[in-house]
Amino acid sequence: MIEVVIVITILGLMAVLAMPKMAGAAERSRLSAGERQIHAAMASAEQRAFRRGETITVTFRPTQNQIHFDAGSEQWVLDLSQPPFEIEIASVSVGPENKYEIAPNTRANAGGIVTLERRGQVRTVTFGPMFTASPVPLNAALSPGFAGELSKSRLAAADGTEPPPRNGDGGAGMGAGAFGAGGM
Repeated sequence: MIEVVIVITILGLMAVLAMPKMAGAAERSRLSAGERQIHAAMASAEQRAFRRGETITVTFRPTQNQIHFDAGSEQWVLDLSQPPFEIEIASVSVGPENKYEIAPNTRANAGGIVTLERRGQVRTVTFGPMFTASPVPLNAALSPGFAGELSKSRLAAADGTEPPPRNGDGGAGMGAGAFGAGGM
């Protein structure tokens, strides 16, 4: 009988120790999903700009936790405050008025950083010209050697030279269901 009590006590202690990790896993999962959605939405907007020869203005609205895409005659919204994400845009570093333009055949923009947050967990998303988006750990984004942490293809695109060719079709597309009103 004493053996059963000892085993149950050990299992209980293991469960108590695992609880904080399990609680943080849900937040990390939502942040990862939000990050993937931002990458996919940006890649989709880039593809649309180049395919249709139009300029798309991307406006980050941190107070609403939304990213607005404006192609002139058509607009759509990525709302990160709604399920399945339910995350906040903690900060944005993209340019004047939190706007970023995607124009066909140009790399005029320097890129940007979007920081996502949910219940104390933080995820930083970076992107640059031609949307060679890649996640960067928060400590790298805040360190003086930030540029050194970026891949060579990101640096090549940022300095205006040609980045190495992409594999496949150049990025993942998204269906209209991933956005709010409008779709692509």
